[in-house]
Amino acid sequence: MFILMWSLLFKYSLLMMILNMEMIMVLMFLFMFNYKIKIVMIMFMVMMVCEAIIGLIYCACWSLIFNNLKVSGISLSKFIL
Repeated sequence: MFILMWSLLFKYSLLMMILNMEMIMVLMFLFMFNYKIKIVMIMFMVMMVCEAIIGLIYCACWSLIFNNLKVSGISLSKFIL
């Protein structure tokens, strides 16, 4: 859900492409339920793992940027006062 919110904010980002690929995988799973189910399930699991890894990296980058801005804001307020 978190990745869905971020991909809605940044419509042309990598996360949106991954979300679209995941939806394609879900549709493939529904249409090919009796046919080649193991291949589809393996592809779906790989896509979920890739989405989780990229989501964690994305959140880590944003948290580093936010913490750097917060630290620089604190140091600037010390100099101003």
